[in-house]
Amino acid sequence: MLIAITYVRFAIMEEVPDGEWFCPFCCCNICGQNKLLDNDVQQDGFILSCDQCPRKFHVACARSRGLIKLERKGTCYSWFCSDKCEYVFSGLQHLLGKSVPVGTDNLTWTLLKRVEPDCFDLEVLSANNSKLKLALEVMHECFEPAKDAFTGKDLVEDVIFSSGSNLNRLNFLGFYTVLLERNNELTTVANVRVFGDKVAEVPFVATKFQYRRLGMCRVLMNELERQLLNLGVEKLVLPAAFSTLETWIKGFGFSVMTYSDKKAHSDYPILFFQGTVLCQKFLKRSLLQD
Repeated sequence: MLIAITYVRFAIMEEVPDGEWFCPFCCCNICGQNKLLDNDVQQDGFILSCDQCPRKFHVACARSRGLIKLERKGTCYSWFCSDKCEYVFSGLQHLLGKSVPVGTDNLTWTLLKRVEPDCFDLEVLSANNSKLKLALEVMHECFEPAKDAFTGKDLVEDVIFSSGSNLNRLNFLGFYTVLLERNNELTTVANVRVFGDKVAEVPFVATKFQYRRLGMCRVLMNELERQLLNLGVEKLVLPAAFSTLETWIKGFGFSVMTYSDKKAHSDYPILFFQGTVLCQKFLKRSLLQD
C-alpha cells in the first residue's frame, strides 16, 4: 500500500528573497515578474492563466511575443497561451468519455473529468460522476487518506473531481482521471494533469487488490503514454514511493529526477509527497508503433 503522508508544492527556491517577492507560480512566464513596471502598458499588465499549462503571463508580454490565443475559446471560455496548449486541450477534450480498446481480455481505457452541470444533460452528468466515485473508492482502497495539512481536505478526492481554488496549491482543475476496465468492471485508476506539450504528471495510480500482478497498471500507463505522445507531450513525471521506486525504474523506464531537472520545471505546480521520489520518463515516438 502506498501512503501519501504530506502534500507539498513543487518549487525550487534556494533562499527566501528580501522585501516584496512572488513565488514562481504567480509570475509571468515571459518576463518573470508579477507586476509590469512600464506605465505605458499598464492596461495590459494584468495576469492571465493558461487553461492548459497553467502558467501565467501578462497580456502585454504575450502580445510582445506574438501569442494570439488571448480570446475566449468555445463554450468553455478558456484562455490559451499558445497554439500548442490549445492543441493539447482540444485533444484531451476529444478523448473524454471514449472507451479505447487496449490489450486483451476485453480491456478498455477511458479518460474522464468532472463536468459542469450546465454543459451536459443529467443522464451524462450522473454516469460521469458515478464512475468518478468508483475511481475514488479504488484510490481509497490503495492509499491512506492524503489530507491537506491546513484545510484537512481529502487531496485524492479533490484531484479526482478536479476541484478548483484561488490558492495555487489547491487548484486541481487541470486533472483528468484515467480508468482501465475489464468487461465494464473497474480495475485500475490514475490521475493525470498535462502542462502543455512539455510535461505531464501522474500523482496517483491504483489497482484493485484482486487485479494486482496481472499487468493492469502497465496496460493503463502504456496507453496513457501513447495518448500523450499523440498530443506531442515530451515527458511524464510521477512521485514514486520508496517501496515501488525500483519497479517504476526497471519495469516502466522512469529515472530519478536530478536537482537541475526539478529546477527546469519549477514553474509548473507539480505534486509530490513526503516519502516519495520524483521520477521522470521521456516519451518515445516508438510507442506509437507498438
